[in-house]
Amino acid sequence: MPIPIREVGFYYNLHVNIHSFMYSALTIRKHMPFSPVQLVTDRDLPNLDQYKVVAELLEIPITIRNIRCTYIDGSHDLDFNIAKMYEWFDRMYHMCEILSTKWVVRMEDDVYLRRPITKFPGTEAGGNHIAHGMGGGSIFNRLAFMEMYKKLDYDYIDKKCRENETNNFAADGILRYMFTENGYGYTKWEDITEDWHCLLYTSDAADE
Repeated sequence: MPIPIREVGFYYNLHVNIHSFMYSALTIRKHMPFSPVQLVTDRDLPNLDQYKVVAELLEIPITIRNIRCTYIDGSHDLDFNIAKMYEWFDRMYHMCEILSTKWVVRMEDDVYLRRPITKFPGTEAGGNHIAHGMGGGSIFNRLAFMEMYKKLDYDYIDKKCRENETNNFAADGILRYMFTENGYGYTKWEDITEDWHCLLYTSDAADE
């Protein structure tokens, strides 16, 4: 059964793999053609002009940010990564303000739709993994996230980053902590596929 157009929106924090992104975005346009999609990225992204062309072709708005935050590398200095974390979550909040849908799906270039979304998690957040964070293809209730984020202590992200070595680069792990530590539920949700092997170039990939 088709879901209402304004029920779910998608956003990407763009990196550099434009070909994978094109495939991923095309699967949204194929299976959820009227659902809103937003892009956000760095002003100095090396192939930004290419992304702008693709975004225009697919009629997807793109937001350019001054602070660099496309990729958070665990080998970098902790304080450097913490600054990126704050920008990462600020971008998510900004995308939520723009999308105005009930649900938001956090997309990555190795995430794609195999079919239209037909169901939502019974909790405020869901994702492909139970043991890991809310990686690419995870979904959350937009208003729940926004209300929670506004109420967080400002040093919450700083403290979570310093708790263990994974948190200092895994923003998706901190996102899950945000929900579960603030009274919200998280369940497994698999309506979207995350291809960790990046096999996104075969014509039948979306029908496996």
